[in-house]
Amino acid sequence: AICLVDGLRAFLPGSHLTGQLPTEDLIGQTLPLKFLEVNQEANKLVVSNRRAVVEEQMSDLSRGDIITAICLVDGLRAFLPGSHLTGQLPTEDLIGQTLPLKFLEVNQEANKLVVSNRRAVVEEQMSDLSRGDIITAICLVDG
Repeated sequence: AICLVDGLRAFLPGSHLTGQLPTEDLIGQTLPLKFLEVNQEANKLVVSNRRAVVEEQMSDLSRGDIITAICLVDGLRAFLPGSHLTGQLPTEDLIGQTLPLKFLEVNQEANKLVVSNRRAVVEEQMSDLSRGDIITAICLVDG
């Protein structure tokens, strides 16, 4: 798609468009864009809607935040290591499930998010406990 950015023509690759296909429906729409390439000598501008949206979404996140997320939201992807799942193995059964997640790493420059279900669940459970509380528990270690 060709976009006008302050009167200059910029190329928006279809692969860098978030949430829609490059069709005539885009004509007249205002989109957030990030410059991927600026070459004055060649009069070349390349922009990305996907990267602009991801950076905008990531700007609201900080390391340690606990969120509830579905795998992919508007192009924002997060890596959930299998070792950070609570009570289940990483299988296709997780697709579409909503899990509480805690951000372990937020790196806007690398568009990298690492999350943990295990840490989010433990922190939620611990927040309900106070010293002196009497609880029922299952012993996992004989000894």
